[in-house]
Amino acid sequence: DVNLYSNFTINNNEISNCESGIFIGECYSNPVVRNNRVSNCGTGIVVGDLGYPQIEKNTITENDQGISLMYEGRADIAGNIISFNKKCGLYDKADGVSKIHNNYFNNTVNVIFDDSHDSPNIWNTTKTKGTNIINGSYIAGNYWAKPDGTDFSQIHYDVNGDGIAEEAFTLNGNEIDYAALATPKNVIPVQ
Repeated sequence: DVNLYSNFTINNNEISNCESGIFIGECYSNPVVRNNRVSNCGTGIVVGDLGYPQIEKNTITENDQGISLMYEGRADIAGNIISFNKKCGLYDKADGVSKIHNNYFNNTVNVIFDDSHDSPNIWNTTKTKGTNIINGSYIAGNYWAKPDGTDFSQIHYDVNGDGIAEEAFTLNGNEIDYAALATPKNVIPVQ
């Protein structure tokens, strides 16, 4: 049993072929979901009401939806590979603010905002020296890819050598990644 009033960690699991790979419902703590591989599920990771989980360093691939933020669900989502999910990489129905940075998105549709979503998320962190999700030198925003090679990070290159696109990426209205990761022209990022 998990005590909903204490912090807990879900890590190093292989989860596949289920409705929801990891479901964090009403929780009064700040759980950590780390180093899991979730594939071929309805939704890889679902964040429901309350709490503020850290979702980090997971591989979330080939699900219907990668991560789903529901109702008051909000999270710190960092360092994940969210790729080849059928409907979308991230589905956001939450009315809370999540911090989403240093992730590798590579889905035909990376983010879907439900009509009830009304609080803009934070899509980057302060530029910090360190190895990012595509092996660049700074941690900042997210890497935005599509399997057909046409998303923001694939067509906006880093010009000044810091691994960050020179333009901000507007996802939808107030949803903006001000420090989207990018590669120098003619360099393919590590996946």
